[in-house]
Amino acid sequence: MKHFFLSLLGLFLFVGTANAQFKLTSSGFVSTEDEAKNYTVIEVPNTSKNELFKRAKMYLNGLYNNPKFVTSEVDNEQIVIDALDAEELRIIFVMNGPNLWQYSYKYTFEFKDNKVRFIPVFKCLANIQNNDEIGLIGVNVMGNCSGIFNKKGKCLKDKAKEAVETSTNDYFAAFVNAIKNNTQQPTEDW
Repeated sequence: MKHFFLSLLGLFLFVGTANAQFKLTSSGFVSTEDEAKNYTVIEVPNTSKNELFKRAKMYLNGLYNNPKFVTSEVDNEQIVIDALDAEELRIIFVMNGPNLWQYSYKYTFEFKDNKVRFIPVFKCLANIQNNDEIGLIGVNVMGNCSGIFNKKGKCLKDKAKEAVETSTNDYFAAFVNAIKNNTQQPTEDW
């Protein structure tokens, strides 16, 4: 019985961490599998570079209202997404100001036969009510923060770090699912 509960606990821990691909640090995103890398590679066996590019483009075009304003590409080589997350975050960075933020990101997809490299970049948290931006590195003075981390790498706003990580990891997981399962493929021949 003891082994059963330990096995079950191990399974829950594995399932909970298997989806987490990136963590945010004071120097940007790093892979949870290899913290020396700021990217991860998605393996899709027996799939050409052109097919992977096509699947990615179809998925990403369906994801954004107006993809031409947030994407740039090099045909069959690279797609870059430069956008704001749709979810608004209420995090207190400024004690007496507006504290509704959107995560601004840049995601790069690079293609080779049988694989796609995904590189996430944190740009900032942009205030939706004024022009304030919160970067990775800042200071905390009398309750007002100008960054998610301080200069020594200590997290100043756990809620912001977790929200950005969740957004990026959820985006990545959905992309992997779409690419591996070819979910943008038409279901019928019309």
